[in-house]
Amino acid sequence: EGDTDNGSTYNALQLGYGLWPTCMESYGSNLAIALFEGGASVSASRIRKHAKIAFWDTTSQDPNSVVWEEFPDDVISSLKNINGVLKVISGIDRQFGFRVSTYVGGYSFKEEAYFESGGLPLPGAVIGNASRLLFGSYMDGTLGEKYGCVYSLGLQKGSLIQPFNWF
Repeated sequence: EGDTDNGSTYNALQLGYGLWPTCMESYGSNLAIALFEGGASVSASRIRKHAKIAFWDTTSQDPNSVVWEEFPDDVISSLKNINGVLKVISGIDRQFGFRVSTYVGGYSFKEEAYFESGGLPLPGAVIGNASRLLFGSYMDGTLGEKYGCVYSLGLQKGSLIQPFNWF
């Protein structure tokens, strides 16, 4: 009981050596998969490479039909589909600061906001509905202290960023 397989396929999608999935999100009939490109050793993984997004048509007969997109940052920490619009949160590995971008199609992304301080939000700390994107992170204070906060994009008309400090 409970171990019924209704047609899943083992190893249906091979992403290639050195590509590590960081998050995924449904996007229409596709699955968008964010990938970090790194080597097997610590020294090899410190070479700056660009993150990639693979769009996989999960209904296709060929499960390896993947379209690769190159992204300007090292790591994509979160993907969120809000009413058919794919939001991407990315940054540089082991550095503070991150950006929020929108996938506009083809090979194009539009940057919506850049945050100079704070860490990359994890996939579980990102939600959205209507035209709002809410995510948890932290920011640096003026005296070196760190504050947990919730950011929102699109919360109010004419307002781009609303940080809330709950601590």
